[in-house]
Amino acid sequence: MDDITAAAVPIAMIELVWDKCLPLIQKVIDRSPLDLDIDEIKRKLLTGDSLLVTIAEKGEMVAFFTLEVQTFKTGHKVMYVAMMGGEGFDKFVNLFLDITHKLAREYKCDELRVSGRKGWIRKLEKFGWYNKHVTIGCKVREG
Repeated sequence: MDDITAAAVPIAMIELVWDKCLPLIQKVIDRSPLDLDIDEIKRKLLTGDSLLVTIAEKGEMVAFFTLEVQTFKTGHKVMYVAMMGGEGFDKFVNLFLDITHKLAREYKCDELRVSGRKGWIRKLEKFGWYNKHVTIGCKVREG
């Protein structure tokens, strides 16, 4: 794992790393084109509504994830892994866990959450993550 590094990208650096991140972000958008918009993703990163974390292996960016904090009226604060893409998650899962827990503590969050496909449950449950909610959907019927 010595060749794998992570970096939380400050707002001032987003434009500098954007072109390197774009192919990885686009792959995630391609899987959910009705849910994700490239301009909105960039806006959130540039305004600080979302934090970009990049993962590099031997100096080459191989993955990324974005984090967002939601504070409920009850005061409960949750850090969401809003988006994740790239390759080799199994290689950097421990780094991902260390970073997300550390940042959640820094932001005074009580909980971490990921919204995603079923595969994420299998990948993360052995690290203490659990199925919190289920989202199901259907298309609206005509007339």
